[in-house]
Amino acid sequence: MPLLGCPPDVFSYTILVKGLCRMGRAGTALKVLEEMTTGISPCQPDVFMYSAVIDGLCKEGSLDGALSLVEEMKFRGISPNIVTHNTIVNGLCRKGRTNAAIELLRDLSSQGSACKPNVVTFTTVIDRLCEEGSINDAVALIEEMASFGVPPNIVTYNILVKGLCKKGNADAAAEFLRWMTADDRCCKPDVFTYSTVINKLCEEGAVTDASRLFEEMKSRDISPTSMGESQSFCKPDVVTYNTVINGLCEHGSVGDAVKLFEEMPETGISPNTNTYNTIVKGHCQAGNTNLALQLLRKMLDLGGPCQPDVVSYSTVINAFCDECLVEHAQTLFEEMTSMGIKPNVITYNALIKGYCKVGNTDKAVELLKGMFSEDDSCKPDEVSYSTVMGFLCERGLLSEARSCLGR
Repeated sequence: MPLLGCPPDVFSYTILVKGLCRMGRAGTALKVLEEMTTGISPCQPDVFMYSAVIDGLCKEGSLDGALSLVEEMKFRGISPNIVTHNTIVNGLCRKGRTNAAIELLRDLSSQGSACKPNVVTFTTVIDRLCEEGSINDAVALIEEMASFGVPPNIVTYNILVKGLCKKGNADAAAEFLRWMTADDRCCKPDVFTYSTVINKLCEEGAVTDASRLFEEMKSRDISPTSMGESQSFCKPDVVTYNTVINGLCEHGSVGDAVKLFEEMPETGISPNTNTYNTIVKGHCQAGNTNLALQLLRKMLDLGGPCQPDVVSYSTVINAFCDECLVEHAQTLFEEMTSMGIKPNVITYNALIKGYCKVGNTDKAVELLKGMFSEDDSCKPDEVSYSTVMGFLCERGLLSEARSCLGR
């Protein structure tokens, strides 16, 4: 720029520094800053440039360097703004220095502070407290921020909901979600809020409660306001559907899961491979292997985001092997490999189990040996060995069993 008769200004330097930091070169950005502060550059850094370098240092884990830079800018008469402080609060939290982050938050909240905390400051600390399992402290801080005149937003509330679920308090999370849905609440739950609670309820086996919440979520779809605009809505996405479908299948309610599966296209949501895999697994667990196979064939016809993967094939192969229909399982095994879908250790173990069940020792051992020619992700595991060796020992083929153990 100087060669063109256009000396760089602080704005140009800030763009350069931000670019360096995005590339993970905060050290170089710091050197540029030093050039400006030592008089080599024709202009002086401002709060925005300092904040950019501080952010870069924090993201690279150099928190002490960032803190030193804050002290330097104060010494030069440049007051940190809320972006600077939020960057430091986030850096402290990422380093696990939660008490120090809370202390800084308290300093900013004091009457003498010229720079007051905002929703980002509070939410960052609340997130860290929830990650540490300190839910009561997080709730207390939410109450404090409201009294301070900083209303929590949906991100704040979603962090608390996630924290409650992580702690195993699905009921408390569901209760809080319902509190958010009250007419006088200015911050309504969104897809993430509902999906988080639904997922936890399914994990805990409370599928009925999860389904009820799912139906409530669907009823909160777009509704026009008196001004003709649309309010925020909670239309379930494919992840939400997959969560409930999986919960129903695990609970043995495959019929209800299929109904939701068939409902998805009607609501404008396309099932993906995970959706199909869940229903395939549900059919297999219910003993409906032929229905699972039909669904697998449909996945092949649809392709794209519904293309079957190693999980799809392995699930049906395992079901056929459980029914001693090893020929069908072998056909699927050969089909998936011909399509470029690499079997994994679960696929091999299912097929090995199938051949052992029908008494085909040679084929089971052949498959076990074949696993050694695969990459490291498909080497035999304890299940592979124990299945073959257990079968050989039952048949009195001890020398063959010792041979397998020797491998």
